Amino acid sequence: MRMPAKIIITIAALAVVQLALYSKRRQQVRHILYEVAEAGYETAEDILFPLKSQRLSRQRYRQ
Repeated sequence: MRMPAKIIITIAALAVVQLALYSKRRQQVRHILYEVAEAGYETAEDILFPLKSQRLSRQRYRQ
């Protein structure tokens, strides 16, 4: 296999891995937002998700 083909295959594999990680993170964010919305706006996010790593870096709510 030639060197440019190896580079292209490597880049394609990295893109697939990045897409998988992005979709997993997006699914986690949607789950957190859904739970916050179901609990109501008066319930603080730190009560629902006491671990700081589970909280969102910025809050976004659906209207």
